[in-house]
Amino acid sequence: MALYMTLSLAIIYLQSRSAPPKPTESSRNSPHLRFLRRIHNLRQLHFTLFLVFCVTLTDEIFRALQAYERSKLSLTESTAIADPVLAFAFCCLIIFTFLHLLQWLISNRIEKIASISL
Repeated sequence: MALYMTLSLAIIYLQSRSAPPKPTESSRNSPHLRFLRRIHNLRQLHFTLFLVFCVTLTDEIFRALQAYERSKLSLTESTAIADPVLAFAFCCLIIFTFLHLLQWLISNRIEKIASISL
């Protein structure tokens, strides 16, 4: 995804250099608005990937701590404080990821409807 984002931004940059400084077309077909829409989608994709990374990282930390606790082979009571915190962070990050994806899809749909109706 990083390669895709880098290539997309490079293409947008190169195309923006050849675009006229002031839009001559109608507002919905101007290259500047197309660039802004593409950058907006890339920004949303970047944030979504960040949230997915955080969910994965939280889950892996939780599992690593569980494995460490189980591997001690001690009969003493576990005093793991991080388990509930990581479980809460994992649940919150899943919810934030879902809400972000929903917001991205709905805002993209509304932008498409608005550009069609112009």
